Amino acid sequence: MRLETLLLKRRAAATRVLPDSLDDYATKDHVEWNAVEEGFHLLERDLGKLQQFVEINATGFRKILKKWDKRSKSTTKELYLSRQVDVQPVFNRQLISELSDTVAACLLDLTDLTVGMKYEGTIPEDAILSHQLSIYGSPQMGPFQDLESNVRKAVAEADRSALQDLVRYSDSLSQSPDARMHVTRILWKAVIDAPPHLADLILASSSGPFNYLFVDDINGRTCLHEAARVGAFRLVNVCLENGVQRDKVDVYGRSALHYAAMNGHASVCRRLIEVSLPADALDLDNCTPLVYATLRGSVDCVRVILEDGRVSARTAMLDSDLMPLSLAARSGHYDVIVLLLQHGAPSLPNTNGEYPIHLAAQAGHSEVCRLLVDRDGWDTPDKYNEWTPLFHAARYGHERCLPVLLEAGSRTDRKDEVGNSAVHFAAWYGHHTCVALLMEAILKNAAVRTPLSHASPLTLTQRSVGSESDIDAIPSLSLPPPMMPYRVYGHNYLDKNSLVQISIGHQMTRFGEPTATPSSAVQLRPPLSGLEYTDRYLHASPRLKLVITASPAVTAVPCSIPLPVTDERVVFTFQVPSVQSLSLEFSMYPNFGTKIIGRAITLPIMLASIQSTQALTLPILDHRLNVIGEVSFDVSIVTPFSGVTLGIGGAVETYWKSIASPATTPAARMVIPRFIPPARSVGSAQTSPSTHFMATVGSHSLTHSSISGNYIYITVQVTRDLHTVVYSDWRLPEEAYDLGVSDVTRAQFQALAGRLGRSLVSVNTSASLSELHRTIAHSMAPLSDLLKIIPATLGICLEIAYPPSTVKERMSLGLNDVVDSVLRTIYDATTAEGHMGRRNVVFTSFSPDVCLALNWKQPNYPVFFASQCGRRSPRPPSHTALSVNDAHDYRLASLSSAVELCKMNNLLGLLLDAELLHQVPSLIQGVKDFGLLLGAFGGAEHMSIRSLGDSNSVDAFLQDGILTYSDYSRRI
Repeated sequence: MRLETLLLKRRAAATRVLPDSLDDYATKDHVEWNAVEEGFHLLERDLGKLQQFVEINATGFRKILKKWDKRSKSTTKELYLSRQVDVQPVFNRQLISELSDTVAACLLDLTDLTVGMKYEGTIPEDAILSHQLSIYGSPQMGPFQDLESNVRKAVAEADRSALQDLVRYSDSLSQSPDARMHVTRILWKAVIDAPPHLADLILASSSGPFNYLFVDDINGRTCLHEAARVGAFRLVNVCLENGVQRDKVDVYGRSALHYAAMNGHASVCRRLIEVSLPADALDLDNCTPLVYATLRGSVDCVRVILEDGRVSARTAMLDSDLMPLSLAARSGHYDVIVLLLQHGAPSLPNTNGEYPIHLAAQAGHSEVCRLLVDRDGWDTPDKYNEWTPLFHAARYGHERCLPVLLEAGSRTDRKDEVGNSAVHFAAWYGHHTCVALLMEAILKNAAVRTPLSHASPLTLTQRSVGSESDIDAIPSLSLPPPMMPYRVYGHNYLDKNSLVQISIGHQMTRFGEPTATPSSAVQLRPPLSGLEYTDRYLHASPRLKLVITASPAVTAVPCSIPLPVTDERVVFTFQVPSVQSLSLEFSMYPNFGTKIIGRAITLPIMLASIQSTQALTLPILDHRLNVIGEVSFDVSIVTPFSGVTLGIGGAVETYWKSIASPATTPAARMVIPRFIPPARSVGSAQTSPSTHFMATVGSHSLTHSSISGNYIYITVQVTRDLHTVVYSDWRLPEEAYDLGVSDVTRAQFQALAGRLGRSLVSVNTSASLSELHRTIAHSMAPLSDLLKIIPATLGICLEIAYPPSTVKERMSLGLNDVVDSVLRTIYDATTAEGHMGRRNVVFTSFSPDVCLALNWKQPNYPVFFASQCGRRSPRPPSHTALSVNDAHDYRLASLSSAVELCKMNNLLGLLLDAELLHQVPSLIQGVKDFGLLLGAFGGAEHMSIRSLGDSNSVDAFLQDGILTYSDYSRRI
């Protein structure tokens, strides 16, 4: 009904006023078109809320019926859904989808009257004519358009005589009720925009009394609504004196007081309350004027509503998530919170069990936290995750909130439902300043152990769950773990296809740059950018979605991303036979619709020339080829490496791994770790497993591997002519020139090594491993020569140093060329040594792109991603160890991003800073719960992390150039 009304009002507007052009802002100059556009925006929001309601209820029905089938041992779920649930009108998704498509198309082009024809019935000839005029841009203008544009011009030029003539002329246009309504709409908009003396002139120049009783037939607003909306106190009094219905509500259930509070006009609020407008009335969104004033942050409006309107802060909206104190705490409106507390507003939890201080800590409002630390809930766990405000502040890196909470006595030894503390999440997400603050507090409180003063209400509730009747206890059908865990040899690799990864969210190539201003990955232009008044705490359902598809004939499932993309990062992974013909399509749809609103396309030539990870920005065009937005993303392409096979035995030593799952106790429970990143990987059946790894609380799984013994750590780079050489610094030791390895050829590199006396002809095989590492680290030699002179029984750990962006700007070596050169050297040397000389090789790199390429190009050798997790390690393993400040790559910024990279690309493990693991030992098990091996680099003072127990110790330790892996046979 609302859609039909808006379509009819749009048609009526087209018969009276046509926009001067088809520009995006053309309708903004016309009051009637502006009202129609606002109506479509709000209808779009309401359809989203309706579809969200449908999805929630449909999911609820399915879960209830699934549990019923288990308890009753029946199979009536699908039958009941098909006959009793899906047939209900509210579950008609097709109808809602069609309505969403129509609304989105109307917002994209309000002047296209062919959109929505089936909801209007027969279109009269004048509407078709108006549509043709809008298409061809006829310069002819109707009388109403003349009146509106001339009145606007006269007000801007302060032309009194012209205004009087125009107002008199408007009387001749007001012959019918519809025409009179539109004339009044035009004149009242001019009265609101004009200075007081011109506004009085407009009101007095009419031959008859001004139509103050006008009610807009589109949005149901009166003159009083519009005057209150802009805060025109004088006009509000004029409306009241001329008999405007003061308690009239519009089609959204809002009175003039709602709009005055929404826009922060305290004097208007006071005047409307004086004439007995209810200060606690609810609109159709269940919001009161107090809620709007709180979201606006207008302390004067809040004071007027509380004191003059006699609204109680103690009982306002306490039965919903729209409690004023919670909204103000989340928004950070300090003065509003002070006022609410003075009027007795209680600190109560929302439906998630989060108190106002939880929301303030999550948003990083330290002064608000200081206000609320002496209120209820300041150190109480929430309902679902058992997170106190300290957890929220640590998780999101709000270092100013932590001292406030710690000084108030927040407990640092609390554990959440997974068994992790606040410092764990601060370290996991790379907030190292927060880690330092929490570690300092932990050390201060280590000597004083205070008993728990009160138990968490959630803990009591969870304990009571286990005492329910046995009818809900479904026995586990899982088998006990095998005596010998199965082994997986090697990993998935590219045979003939190329791997393509599209990342939308944080741009990998510009993360952390001082000049890179944060912006949304998908930026929209009006009218798709939304209403003038939007609030994410009221209307959180996404309006649009972006669907990514690859062509031609890619088997990957399309990737759908709700818009807007805020802090999340979405990764779309797929394989293609050839990058030369690949194109990507970014199609924009209504969130619950099927009609394409706009599309962006990459040409094959744009992707075929990519050497490494590259950022691209494309315009999004609508069906009229107008730019309606832009999408920014990163592209990574890995090509296959020929000549490798996944074989057991032979000349190549293929590693294996296994995951041992100990038998769980009744107390153990399965949970998804809270630190799983909001990313996704969609691709063919050969892509890496999902990042959602189930962890068992109480009995953790262990990942074992065939890798054991000692490995010499060697840093290698690639020359300009694609030869792999051993060298552990970015700059060559040539003082007269600023050159890197990638700037010279192999012959030039060897000539420089000979001149400096750093060539490596032979090594002392009887020397210790540490001495051998020092000899190799000081040398400058081709890797192929080094492999010939060191024993094949000696394991090597190769760090492939790939220059950061500041160095790559002057070199032409692509990622695939560099990695292929290293692999070719290793495989050639292995083939030459033969079966009797199979060498153990482990790859690692501080470059995420190198690790990704190394793992996907071959199946035989394990790959470890090395990361400093957002900080500079005091003892990095080499001079080429990259930090996030060197590469500006978000994958180097935190442990969370590092784990995400490993899981998405099936890497064997991580190599991390031992100092970080020593500070927060729980990170060790956190990494292992994702099925990854964990190594550490550091000094002797951090060796304790090797002896914390089988499940809590690292699997390998790098010290003095020797990487030592624990022996698997000792762990059986």
